[in-house]
Amino acid sequence: MISSSTPVDSFEFVTEEILNDVIPTLRMIQAAKGRVGQIIFASSGGCVYGEMTCNNLSINSPLTPINTYGAMKISLENYFKLASRYLGIKIKIARISNPYGIGGSKCKRGENNLVQGLIPLLIRKIINQENVTIYGNTVRDYIYIDDLVRALIQLGNYDGDVEIFNIGTGIGTDLKSVVRCVEAISKLSFPIVEYLPKRLSDVQQNVLDIEETKKLLNWEPKVTLPQGIRNIFSRMSE
Repeated sequence: MISSSTPVDSFEFVTEEILNDVIPTLRMIQAAKGRVGQIIFASSGGCVYGEMTCNNLSINSPLTPINTYGAMKISLENYFKLASRYLGIKIKIARISNPYGIGGSKCKRGENNLVQGLIPLLIRKIINQENVTIYGNTVRDYIYIDDLVRALIQLGNYDGDVEIFNIGTGIGTDLKSVVRCVEAISKLSFPIVEYLPKRLSDVQQNVLDIEETKKLLNWEPKVTLPQGIRNIFSRMSE
């Protein structure tokens, strides 16, 4: 189960988030009673924790979201826990860091394909030689889609009692380094990279502690950030 909204720098759309994500999810949970034995909820490993107050964030770190998206995800986590208690559905919560990858469409020079996520967006822009605007030199934990899928498969097969799992790489990378990596791998340069202050909804740093997840799921991320960027660039530039 995954939500349809994304973090925004505003309180303006909080009602829409409730109507579009919380209420349909509650209806889905109610409909699942007696029909579904297990639900995996894709929560946010970034937005639920808020600003880092320690080293890598563990599942026991305080939940202090700074945007409505994070607050919505925490609310849904709690509803899923109640579903486990009252409806007998086994619940597993995956707090996912910043996944990146590419869908089925390619991005030939001059095309304006719709892509989501920082890294595919940067690759599309450098292929098309478009300017880039970066909001703050924030640090994120980027996980390649193949590693994420493997983790979710292992999570589906997990038969223990732990309900919440951090899924990321445990490695933080700042935005400027991501931009430089895209330029180095593509052997291209962005015409202009404009750096603006970070937005109100952006945490400065977010890196997950994945040690318990690695142990419980017998899993670990294999694709480094340069390898992942190289894979996506190769696919999008075909």
